[in-house]
Amino acid sequence: MRPLQDLVGRWPEIEALLDEALALPPQEHAPWLARLDGERAALRDTVAQLLRAHALAETGDFMGTLPHLDAGGAGGDEPQAGQLIGPYRLLLPLGRGGMGTVWLAERADGQLKREVALKLPRLAWGSAVAERLARERDILATLAHPNIARLYDAGVDARGRPYLALEVVHGQPIDVYCRERDVSVRERLALLLQVAAAVAHAHARLVVHRDLKPANILVTADGQVRLLDFGIAKLVQGDDARTQETALTRLAGAALTLDYASPEQIRGEPLGTASDVYSLAVVAYELLAGTRPYRLKRGSAAELEEAIASAEPPLASEMALLAATRKALRGDLDAILNQALKKDASARYASVEALAQDIERHLHGAPVRARPDSWRYRSLRFAQRHRLPVAAGAAVLLAVLGGAGAALWQAGQARQQAAKAEAEAAALAVVGEFMFSSFARIAADPALAASGGRQVIAAALRKELERIQRGPPVGPKALAEVHGNAASMFNFLQMPDDSLQAALNELKQLQAAGAPALKLAEAHRQIALSYFRSDRVDQALAQLELGRAALPPAADEPTRTARSRLWRASGMYLWQLNRLQPARQALEAARRELEPELVAVNHFHGAATIELAKVLHEMGDDQRPLALLDEVQTTYQRLPGLAESEWGGLEWSRASLLAGLGRHAEAESAWRKAAALYGKQFGLDGPNAAGIDAYTARALTRLGRYGEAQALLDGALAILQRRPENWSRPIALRTLLTRADLALETGDLERAAHELAAAQPIESSAFGGRVHKQVAQARWASAQGRHEQALAAVHGAQALLQQNSPQATRSLRALALTAAEIELAAGQAAAAQAQLQAVPLPTTGAVDHTLLRGADLRAAANLALGYSDAALAWYQSPLARLAEVGGPQRGARDEALARLGYGRALRAVGQPDAARTQFERAAVLLRGQHAGSPLHAQLRAAAG
Repeated sequence: MRPLQDLVGRWPEIEALLDEALALPPQEHAPWLARLDGERAALRDTVAQLLRAHALAETGDFMGTLPHLDAGGAGGDEPQAGQLIGPYRLLLPLGRGGMGTVWLAERADGQLKREVALKLPRLAWGSAVAERLARERDILATLAHPNIARLYDAGVDARGRPYLALEVVHGQPIDVYCRERDVSVRERLALLLQVAAAVAHAHARLVVHRDLKPANILVTADGQVRLLDFGIAKLVQGDDARTQETALTRLAGAALTLDYASPEQIRGEPLGTASDVYSLAVVAYELLAGTRPYRLKRGSAAELEEAIASAEPPLASEMALLAATRKALRGDLDAILNQALKKDASARYASVEALAQDIERHLHGAPVRARPDSWRYRSLRFAQRHRLPVAAGAAVLLAVLGGAGAALWQAGQARQQAAKAEAEAAALAVVGEFMFSSFARIAADPALAASGGRQVIAAALRKELERIQRGPPVGPKALAEVHGNAASMFNFLQMPDDSLQAALNELKQLQAAGAPALKLAEAHRQIALSYFRSDRVDQALAQLELGRAALPPAADEPTRTARSRLWRASGMYLWQLNRLQPARQALEAARRELEPELVAVNHFHGAATIELAKVLHEMGDDQRPLALLDEVQTTYQRLPGLAESEWGGLEWSRASLLAGLGRHAEAESAWRKAAALYGKQFGLDGPNAAGIDAYTARALTRLGRYGEAQALLDGALAILQRRPENWSRPIALRTLLTRADLALETGDLERAAHELAAAQPIESSAFGGRVHKQVAQARWASAQGRHEQALAAVHGAQALLQQNSPQATRSLRALALTAAEIELAAGQAAAAQAQLQAVPLPTTGAVDHTLLRGADLRAAANLALGYSDAALAWYQSPLARLAEVGGPQRGARDEALARLGYGRALRAVGQPDAARTQFERAAVLLRGQHAGSPLHAQLRAAAG
C-alpha cells in the first residue's frame, strides 16, 4: 500500500471507488478492480486492501487485521479552536484524558450541518494510539443502540492523525447526575438498567467494554443514558486479551480505570463479558451506597489492587450513610451486588442481561435469583406485592386449610335457611378466589415443586373434597362453587385429571341447582380445557359445542362474550389438530360475536384475532396475518388493565409468524419479549417458559447461534423435569425435537439419535408435533445414508397432512422441500426436480425461507442433472431478490449448502477462482458444525 502522505490528497477518490466497489457482489470485486484504468489504476492496490479489510470485518475477524496506514511519527502543536481536522472545524474542548482530547466540532465542508464530539490523540500519539482509535472506530461501527453514543465518521487528517466523530452527548456523569438531583434508589436502578441494556447490546456483538465507570456513563437532562468510550474495548473472540492489553498499556498508558477494574483485569488474565458484569456492579454499588466497595487504609494503587483481587466487599447496606438507604438495600439489592462482585468470574451472573433481570425482578416485587430460594422468601415477596389481598385473606386461607370441613359442616346444618345458604355460597366464592391466586403462586414455585409440594397440596385438596362428600349435605350452589374452584386450582397445579373430575362435578351441581345458562356454558368450557390438557381434543370440542348449545340467542354483551370464547377455544383446538378450514370458520365466528361495537372494549376479540392470524399463516397467507396482529396491537393499547399474558400471547404469535417467514432475527426478539411478559405474570419457571425457550432456540439455530440455542434448550428441559409429564407432554415433545433439530443442524448425529430416542415414547394428538417427529426422524435417517427410510417417513407425513388438512399450504411446502432434499442426497435428482416443480415459489413480496430454500434445491437438482447454467441462474436469483427488496438471510446451514452448491456450479462452467471464493465462505458458515458433521466431508470433497 502506498505511503499515507501520498494518499491523503486522493482520499475522496479512494472513498468514491470504495463505495462503488461495495455496491457490487463480492465475487465481482476482482473483475471490477482489473477494469480500473488511467489515474484510477494507481489506486487499485489501495482499494483492494480496503476491500479485504471490509471482508474481514464481515467475517468477524476485523479486529485481527486492519489496513495499515504508514503514519510515521507525527507530531506538532496541540489542537486549537478554529483548526481544521479533516472536514471538521474545532470549536471548544470538551474533555481531556490520558489518550488524547475530545473537542466539540462542526462539519466545515458544507455537506452536513451537525455538531460532533471529535476524539483526537495527543501530540506524541505514536502507533499505539492509532491502533486504539482504529479499534474504537471499528467497534463503534458495529454498535447501534439508543444508550450508546453513535459513531458518525472516522478518518485521518492531512497530517495523518486519526480522528473519530461521535455523537455529542449533553449530560452529566451518572454519579454526579444522581447526587445533584437526589435521585431515589428506584430511579438509580432504572438508570442502571439503561446502562445494562447498552452493555448487553455490545456483548451480543461480541464486544467487551472493559472500562465501565461513571465518567463513561452520561445522563442527559431528560434521564437518558449514553455509554461512551470504547477505546480499550475488545472482541470476545479477538486475540488473547493478555497480549493485547500488555501492548497497549506499555505504549499508550494504562488500559483500565483501577477503581472499577475486575479481579481478572488486575491479574492480567483473558477477559470476557463477566469483567463488564463486575465493573457495572462497582458502578451500581457506588450509585446505591454512595461509596465504592473497598475500605482502604492507605489508599494506594497497590492496596486497591490487592483488595480487588482478594478482599470481600462489605454489604452495600452496611456502607450506606442514610438509614432509609440502608433499609432499601438490605436483602435483595445486597444479594444482587454480592453475586455480581464475586471474585470468581464463573460465580457471577452469567450475563449482564441476567443481572438486569434480577434488578427488574426486585423492582416488580418478584423473587430475585441471587437470594437463596425458599418458600419463606417467596411468600414474603408475594405478600409485599399484594399487601391488601393478603391482609384481607390470610385469616380466611388459614381457616380453609385448617378447618374447611368444619365450615362446610356448618353450612349443611344451615341448608334450610335460604338466605344463609346464599351468603355461604358467596363466602365460599371469595375463599375460592383467594385460594385460586394463592395456589397459582404456590404452583409456580420451583423449590416447592422439587420437594413434591404440588403433590402435597393436591393431596390436601382431594382430602377436603372427600370430607365434603362424606359430611352433611351441602346445597348444590355451594358444592358447585367448591368444585369449580377446585378445578381451577388443580388446573394451576397442572393436574388435568383432577381438574377434569372437579369440573364435571361442578357442571353436575350447577344443573341440579338450575344455574343460569352463562354458568353452564363456562362449566363446559372448563371441562373442555381439562380434556384438551389431557390430550383428548375431540372430547374437548364436544364440550365446547354443548356450551354453545346451552346459551340462548341473546345479544347482550355477557352472552356474546361467552359465545365468542367458546368459538375461540374451538378454533384453537381445531388448529392443534391441523383442521384449518374449520378452525378458520370458528375463529371468524368468535370475532363476529363481538363486532362491531365491542371490539374496542372487549379483549376477547383481540385474542380470537391472534388465533385467526396463526391459522391464515399456516394456510399460506403471507400478508394478512401480520396486519391482523398490528390491528390487535392498536386495540390492546386502548384496553386498560390487560394482563402481561395477553401481551405475551400477542408477541408469541408475532414470533411464530415471523419465524414461518424466515425472519428469524425478528422472531427471536419477539420470543424474548413474550418470555419476559409471561415471566412477569407466571414466573420464569411458569407453564409457558419451556415452550417459549424451545421456540427461541429454534430461531437461534436458524441464525447459526448454536451455543445460545443449546443453553436455552438445556434450561427448557430442566423446567420440564419439574413438571408432571401428563401436563407437559406437547411441550416436552417440542423441546426434545428442537434439541434433535439443533443436533442435526450442527451435524452431531449421535446427539440427534439420543434426543429422538427420548422423544419417541411421547405421543400427542397435536398434529404439528406428530409431523415434526416424522420429519426429524427422516432427516436423521437421511444423514445416516438410510434414504429409503427417510423418504418413507416424509412421504407418510405428506399423505397424512394432505388427507387431514389440504389447506396447510405452508407445512405442505416445507415437507415437499424436505422430501426433495432427501431425494437429492439419495441421488434421485429427477424425482427431486418433479417434487420441486409442484412447490409454487413466491416471486413478489418479502423474501422468505420458502423462496430461498426452494431456489437452492432447484439449483442443486439442475446441477445434479448436468444443467450447470440453469443451476447458476437458480443460485443467483435469490441473491438478486435479496438485493432488490431486502429480507432475511438463510440460516447458517442452508447458506453454507447454497454456497457449496454455487461453488460446484461455478467450477462446472469453468470459473475455479469464483468457485473457491464460495467454498471459503461456506467454510466460514460451517465453523459452528460438529467435528463429525457430514457437511465438513462434503466441503472437503468439493474444494478438492
